[in-house]
Amino acid sequence: MLATEGTQSGCWCACRGFSDLVRGATASFYSDFDDIQPLDPAEARIKADDSPGYRRSRLWFEATIRKTPLPLGGPELSVTAHMLTDTRNLASLRSG
Repeated sequence: MLATEGTQSGCWCACRGFSDLVRGATASFYSDFDDIQPLDPAEARIKADDSPGYRRSRLWFEATIRKTPLPLGGPELSVTAHMLTDTRNLASLRSG
């Protein structure tokens, strides 16, 4: 929890992620719109994915991978918002 403040929309809570999945991510919650309940990661329980073809797990992995930054100078191809970029040729594209 970074900060709290009373607003017209209830209590505003600014939070920063702590676990491996959300570390460093920030989020804001309002008590009038969100059911704010503090959770203890130590109390988390593993639940089997019963979705067809492990759909929920695959979606979670895909979202996690997409949030992971890629090194700018990496030799692999990466997809950007507008095109496919080959980072090996990035310097030649800038100079030419």
